[in-house]
Order: sequence, then structure tokens, then C-alpha cells
Amino acid sequence: MKVAISGGTGLLGKEICKMLLAKGHEVLILSRSPKKSDVEGLRYSAWQPAERKLNEDDLSTVDAIINLAGAPVAQRWTAANKKAILDSRIDSTATLVDYILNQANRVQKFVSASAIGIYPNSKDTSSVSSEPGEGFLSDVVVEWEKAAMPAVEKLDGAIIRIGIVLSKDGGALEKMLPVFKMGLGSALGSGQQWQSWIHIEDVAALFVHALENKTLPVMNGVAPKPVKQKEMSEQLARAMGKPFWAPAVPSFVLKLVMGDMAEIALNSQKVSAKSAENSGYQFKFREIGPAMNDLFKK
Repeated sequence: MKVAISGGTGLLGKEICKMLLAKGHEVLILSRSPKKSDVEGLRYSAWQPAERKLNEDDLSTVDAIINLAGAPVAQRWTAANKKAILDSRIDSTATLVDYILNQANRVQKFVSASAIGIYPNSKDTSSVSSEPGEGFLSDVVVEWEKAAMPAVEKLDGAIIRIGIVLSKDGGALEKMLPVFKMGLGSALGSGQQWQSWIHIEDVAALFVHALENKTLPVMNGVAPKPVKQKEMSEQLARAMGKPFWAPAVPSFVLKLVMGDMAEIALNSQKVSAKSAENSGYQFKFREIGPAMNDLFKK
């Protein structure tokens, strides 16, 4: 299979590319700054999603598309950054969906990233059938999925709502590591908010699973056992061999430092993994302890 990937140079994109190449698939990374590749089976293709432009010749032999592109959410939510977060997702998705629906092509599968930020801030369990929450993140995800759905429906594809990705090379943990390395790890806010996480290997494998199999049209990319924030922080400290004693960081301090973006750490989202399991995916890391230990094994 030949797979085109937008956002293929990001944290998740790199892991998916590695898995696809290991399984013998070919990969075409869509990039605004394409480069020459020395890796067998890996090529780059130029595109300009903000201008709705891509290289149709390069995509003419593609069998499937994975859509991951989007500006990082973990940045201060100024008006300009909010616009970039939304526009980058809509532009990328709309460019790919337009190609699938309106140009001659051989694409048989479309799998698009989404986020559990669509769900309400709640202690109750959310599933793929839950109503969206309120606020900036939820609004972004609703529009993102709306842009992707026409191609998902045409090709029996999938939208994967990604939770907190655990990786020491990027994402949420990377921002926590400096403090924990100093032995100053602590809970954030009350520490009682639910956090739905997933190991980087599992979320990448779930995308590959969705490419190779018929799944539910919307799945949650989260591990089966979410944890409260304090437990996540404790398990991180334990896996790193560091103490966990510092007082919890108060919510108002996080809001002062991070602004509105603090809701990423403070919101409670207990999200069900049943949609992925019912689609035949078998998680490698179901519990937070083994997941953290794997990341920081000596």
C-alpha cells in the first residue's frame, strides 16, 4: 500500500511512518518544505494547504491518506494563535477531502486525526456518541471533523480522537520532564481531574489498524484505563526514579502562566476506549504504570 501522510514529520507522524515502512508500505509525506529522502520507501511531496494546493501527480499512485496536519494546540491562545490552530486543521483537511471527492484518484482509505478536546469537561465517561462540550477546543474539533467526514463516509474511513499522547520525545510529557528531572514533580490543579492518555506506540498502531481494516467511523485514541492527574504525575515520577513530594500547582497559577490554554491540563475528561476495542484493536499498553515504565526503561 502507498500511503500519503500530512503532518508526517510531527511526533505521531514519525511513529506512524516508521510502522508503515516496517510493514512494507510506501510512504509519501506531504510537506510545505519537501526534501530528498535517503530512506527506502519514503518520499516527500510539496503542498500548500493554506492555498488548497497539492501535487496531483505525486498523489496519483496513493492508495490511502492519513491526515495529521495542524498547528500545535499547546501554545498561548492569543487571537492569532487560535486562528492558526483552527485554520491549519481546516485548510489541510479540506485540501485532502477536495482531492478525494473531486479529482480522479485511487484513494481507498482516509483516516483523519481529531482530539478528545471535543468532549465536555466532566467527571462522567464520554464515548463517541457523547455530545460536544463548550469552549475553544471543542469548537475547533467539531469543525475539524465536519471537514473530514465527507471523505470518511465515502471511503469507510475513520476519525480518531486522540487523547494525551505519552512520549518522552514530545507532547505533554516533554513539557513536564524538566521539572520532574529536578525532583520537583507534582500534581496539576486539584489532581483529581481525569486524564485520558495513550502510549505513542498504541496511537500510531491504531492509525495503521484503521488503514488496514474496516473500523467504526469515529474512534477514541485513548487507553482503556484513564487516570486522575495526580496518579499520572506520580507514575511519571516513579518511572523516572524521582521523588514526588512537591505541593500541587494551584489552578490559578497555571492560568496565570498559561492563560486559557491551562484548560488542557485542568479539564477533566474520562474517555472510553470501547470504540477502538470494538473495532478490533488490541492495546499494548492498557495501564499507566507499564506505559510510563516502557518510556523510561533503562
